[in-house]
Amino acid sequence: MRLLKMLCSCAVFVCLLPACKKNDDNSTPSKKPGTYYQLPQGNAAFDQQILDWYKKYDTYVLYRFTEKEFKYGITGFYPQAVLCKTADTTSMPAAINFLKNYWFSFYTDDFLKKYLPFKILLAGLMMESNNGFDTTNIPVTRPMAGLDYIIIPNVDSNFNKMSGQQRQTLKTYLNIIFLKSLFFGSSDFTPAKLIPPAAFFEVSPYDKKGLTDTDKYQYGFLALATDNNNQLVVPGKYDDFAVYLETIISTPEWKLSATLLSTTTDTNGLIRKKYNILIGFFKEQYKIDIRAIADKQD
Repeated sequence: MRLLKMLCSCAVFVCLLPACKKNDDNSTPSKKPGTYYQLPQGNAAFDQQILDWYKKYDTYVLYRFTEKEFKYGITGFYPQAVLCKTADTTSMPAAINFLKNYWFSFYTDDFLKKYLPFKILLAGLMMESNNGFDTTNIPVTRPMAGLDYIIIPNVDSNFNKMSGQQRQTLKTYLNIIFLKSLFFGSSDFTPAKLIPPAAFFEVSPYDKKGLTDTDKYQYGFLALATDNNNQLVVPGKYDDFAVYLETIISTPEWKLSATLLSTTTDTNGLIRKKYNILIGFFKEQYKIDIRAIADKQD
């Protein structure tokens, strides 16, 4: 069965590094045991914020980095051709503000300390190859997750000129790839860190045959998969979970209430039941309201 297409793609492999330990000394760090990268990377006001995040979350936010930080794999340089330039420092105040307001603000400090990637790479222009090896000719426009990092492209001189819609799009993709990397892993070498709630998989009949796009909603499915004969079939459990997660993160609650969660669409109440299970799971387990991600429209 062909899996449902994910909204975000995973990045190339990078060097597997052990988790660093947070140092209790609040002074400006130099290169010291337990520190993998020199912080701060500069002396601007945003460098202090990056340093504060390192102390608080044990995560390196890097705007200056080398190719090996995103391209080096477990057995050497990963062959896929990727061109990556580092961020434009004039955009850094806007980029740091974006991380704070459109990523970190949705989660508790405990969650961020435990689950943020080891590195957050702020990149400028990123290009990849359409065949994996030769000329890099395809712009990378979405954040990507690698072995120990999330990389954000296009942190350039136009970053602080983003339209409201562009900001919403980046927010959506960034939070989707962050959470999906936790539930599904970001590569073959990084296992999942979170487990979906078992109750979610007890609502819809995953063995149901003969469903169509017309009747999928009454069984609690937001999207169907296709088999090798290009026939519609029930999605796999984890594909179904991924679609719900993406839908909640990308769609404001008012819009869901008027469409997918309405009694007109959700005739048997199964979509709302799975929706409530997922919302409740994040609230009860992690004190997070994931609806706030899509609801933030400013």
